[in-house]
Amino acid sequence: MAERRARVGVPTTGRESTRGFTVSRVSRTKNALPADLAVEAAIARVLAAEVAARVALEDAQRHAAGEAEASRARARMIAQRTSARIATIRAGFDSAVASEVAALDAQAEALAGAHALTSGEIADLDRALAALTRELFAKPA
Repeated sequence: MAERRARVGVPTTGRESTRGFTVSRVSRTKNALPADLAVEAAIARVLAAEVAARVALEDAQRHAAGEAEASRARARMIAQRTSARIATIRAGFDSAVASEVAALDAQAEALAGAHALTSGEIADLDRALAALTRELFAKPA
């Protein structure tokens, strides 16, 4: 009796393990009923579709993992550029602050020294002092 093979090229006799599931194959003979052959062909198509779906799922998972890693790499690159930009801005700010502090220190040093009064400043000070004395000691009216 001749043995037929399913359309997907899978042996039709014995037990076979295919990617984690076991399938029992029933031998078909010349005397098999057409309905039995149609059912077996349908089962073979379903099993082939399942294998194709598993392969497609694995491909999609590999693709998704690759996309996730590419996204992480882009995020790392953006973080590095951002850190570099922040460091540049901080360096500029530090330089500007150092210049301002140096200017303030120089101004404070200049103001801290003793100053000899000019004759005009002494005259202004005498007038202000006389006005204050009059105001403080004036008799109430």
